[in-house]
Amino acid sequence: MAAPSLTTKDVARLLDVSEATVKRWADDGLLSASKTAGGHRRFNIEGVARFRRERGLSPGLPARQAETDNLPRPIVNSVELRELLLRGDEAKTSDVLIDSYLSGLSLSSLFDRTITDAMRQIGDSWFKGELTVADEHLATQTILSALPKLKGILVPAEPLGLKVICCGI
Repeated sequence: MAAPSLTTKDVARLLDVSEATVKRWADDGLLSASKTAGGHRRFNIEGVARFRRERGLSPGLPARQAETDNLPRPIVNSVELRELLLRGDEAKTSDVLIDSYLSGLSLSSLFDRTITDAMRQIGDSWFKGELTVADEHLATQTILSALPKLKGILVPAEPLGLKVICCGI
């Protein structure tokens, strides 16, 4: 299976810099990239995370501000995620999910707490009449569109060589 990779645009959003900056870093050898058959750069997620740590680039902060501001960015919480979903901001939703995962939040916490709580809040607001069904559908479509980006950076675990067969009547 091929290693998960990010596009130049994905890396630029994660590091909060321009695509030209990412390309320049890759051309200068500061950020390792491979090229597709079509000549497009692809970045390994571990390499991007390592680069971010080495350079002190905090997710969500402009690069020049990250050098002077050592305060850690809080991992996204369900209230922040709820607002992104209701705005239909798929790009930012993808970014905060990836940032949270790269910052050490486990997938189980991300799904079982953050995403579930945000969607529960949206459902409760819809039930109370505070949101329309269109708002709820927009939020649902936004999270469904953002999740494949998160899945794309996950490195699958090595197979254990065990197999299970389940069947039922």
